Amino acid sequence: MRIAYIQSSGVNTRCLTAGEPGRPPLMLIHGVGSSCDSWMKIIDGLGEHFHVVAPDLIGHGLTHIGDYSGGPPQPVMVKHLHGVADALGWGEFSVFGSSYGALLSVLCHMADKKRVTKVIMLGSASATMGDAERLASFQAAKAAAVATMQNPTIEYARKRMGGMVYDVSCIPEALLYVQMNIFARPGLAEGFERLMDGMMDLEATRPWTITGRFGEIECPLLMIWGANDPHAKIDKALEAARMVSDVRFITVERCGHVPHLEHPVKVQEAARRFLLGDEMAEYRLAA
Repeated sequence: MRIAYIQSSGVNTRCLTAGEPGRPPLMLIHGVGSSCDSWMKIIDGLGEHFHVVAPDLIGHGLTHIGDYSGGPPQPVMVKHLHGVADALGWGEFSVFGSSYGALLSVLCHMADKKRVTKVIMLGSASATMGDAERLASFQAAKAAAVATMQNPTIEYARKRMGGMVYDVSCIPEALLYVQMNIFARPGLAEGFERLMDGMMDLEATRPWTITGRFGEIECPLLMIWGANDPHAKIDKALEAARMVSDVRFITVERCGHVPHLEHPVKVQEAARRFLLGDEMAEYRLAA
């Protein structure tokens, strides 16, 4: 794993990278209020098989917000992510997103279905829940992140992460210290609140809402969901999955909202198999 800065949409974008160029390209997309560091448990393992790049979203981590001034952030973020792929010289590539990053992964596919050829989703309320639940999820995410930005201490960082997981012992201390430092960055809170306000305007963001639109996904899809996810309910995820013609669905027991932190070995191995073309018949949904 190493750090790289890549120019996209006029923004100097911090990325974690692993693996050698020339291997199958894979982009990891983190959730709202998070950063590329959230992939620290699995990026090196995936890098043994793929050229992996995990960017900070605009207005997140150490990547600035660019010229975003308001309105729906989804198309701005999708353009930025495709721009990262452009800067890397990627043609076709796969995407692997967590939470809001899972929504962006599908939107990246919908923006260019021939280019984004496989999608992996980890627990995502923003992708699968109805309006009321999606709005409540955004409001909770904003409140927890802003509280930590106003009080960038290890205790606040631990409390925020603790609300996402089944067992708090899975949270790496290194990630808490990274988040504490990121959340203290001058200007981060102002930009973050602007992004969240844009996300919470449900009518303005309607064209980028995919609840009920999973049938438009035209590539293989792997969905990995925590059985105990407090935000993205598994029954809604299964309902969405059944709209997709080529889908595998994995339920992870004793797992909350961030399976890649809670059960990294299982998630990494499932991703490897799926991306390398394993049929994974045991995870196909019954007709």
